[in-house]
Amino acid sequence: MREIIFRGKRIDNREWVEGWYYQKPNPCSEDGKPVRHAILDLPPFGYDINPETIGQYTGLRDRNGKRIFEGDILEAHLDDLFPEDSTVVQVIWYESGWKIKQHLHHMYFAIDVLDSNYLDRWAVIGNVYDNPELWEGGDCGG
Repeated sequence: MREIIFRGKRIDNREWVEGWYYQKPNPCSEDGKPVRHAILDLPPFGYDINPETIGQYTGLRDRNGKRIFEGDILEAHLDDLFPEDSTVVQVIWYESGWKIKQHLHHMYFAIDVLDSNYLDRWAVIGNVYDNPELWEGGDCGG
């Protein structure tokens, strides 16, 4: 059974927190949209978070044992003939599964399965919220 947790950046101090994701609905609002997004780490303790930073834990860990979350940026050296070349990908939820998204050219992407058989090659090097420059850097090769 997989551990289902989320992470998000706290609104008060911009630190990351992990735990259960909670939306507090506002019955008085016209559209009924939630007005509070929170992560509960040890109930009853909860932290208001920026909803744009919410990412779910994939249930997988990288080669260093670090949890891999949606929005993480991973790096690997996949070609043994060219160990100086690296591949950089973003972890996404796509078509009912965890996938990795890679820049092929400035406007094109390749999407592949986040394969647990190859996690010994991948390392989390950041995420798209704190380190957008790692992802927006063009073809992400070399």
